[in-house]
Amino acid sequence: MALMRVKFAREAPARWLLHRELMQAIQQSVQAAGLPVATTGTERPRPAMASGHPLAPGHLSRCEYVDFVVCLPITATDFGRRLAPTLPEGIRVLWQGRMPPQTPSLKSAIRGFRYTVWGDFDPARAAAFRSATSWPLPQIRKGRERVLELKLSVPRLHVEPNRVIFDIEVREEGMPKPEEAIASVFGLPLQEAMALPTERTAARLAPPLPRHRSALEQE
Repeated sequence: MALMRVKFAREAPARWLLHRELMQAIQQSVQAAGLPVATTGTERPRPAMASGHPLAPGHLSRCEYVDFVVCLPITATDFGRRLAPTLPEGIRVLWQGRMPPQTPSLKSAIRGFRYTVWGDFDPARAAAFRSATSWPLPQIRKGRERVLELKLSVPRLHVEPNRVIFDIEVREEGMPKPEEAIASVFGLPLQEAMALPTERTAARLAPPLPRHRSALEQE
């Protein structure tokens, strides 16, 4: 058994897929490509795979990572080459790589994301956010209210003509959705922020654990 990690782009034709629909489409493509991916379940076996943090419907992405458990030898190049033509329109392979043993799961390895949101944003509000010592963000999750410190969750935010670029950190306390951060910083209604074109452009992952050499290799 080995771990194969693949980075996908989610483009306009697939932007409105729910996360589970996106994963189902990739699973079906793996089966159509006849890739040697281990399966889970008994009645309806499905390819064994795990994804990172879900992306909201309507958003684009250049960094949707998925891990696959491969059960027969295959190179990363062949894995990507066979998978690519079976994917539906709007889902594209950007990179693939075989990961070292004991690589942490994607959800534990992902440290943060970078987003670009297109629109007309006031640089003064961005400057006010950057200079503030605290910026509480109330959230409702599973019927309960909590408050995130947005200054800790968004360490970088920069306004350019017709767009804003910002980072969101993955923290134990939770993380804001990009539209929540935009609505809070720029004083927009949440529904208006949700309608702005948004793309997840990069993910920051912890480096893989170093491979420990066996005693025989060290001699």
